[in-house]
Amino acid sequence: MRADKTPGELAFEQYLNGQGIAFEYEPPLSFTAKLIDYVIDHPAHGKIYFEVKDIVRSPFEGAGSFGVFDPYEPIRAHIEEGKDKFKDFS
Repeated sequence: MRADKTPGELAFEQYLNGQGIAFEYEPPLSFTAKLIDYVIDHPAHGKIYFEVKDIVRSPFEGAGSFGVFDPYEPIRAHIEEGKDKFKDFS
């Protein structure tokens, strides 16, 4: 387990605590060696797994002074990175 949590992880924990939702942070999972950020045991849906990503790069980075840029590129990159952690899940 990491000791240094990101601002996004701290905000997510603050939200969960504010809603009274119990969670586990980076618990060991029997079916994967990868660490998943958060696990919530939902009474109706079972375990729900969360991977929290912080976008630290400005969406305008590399856009130049004019022209077209894709503001979703940093978001997509983080989704792809997070998606890789769930490959071992059924």
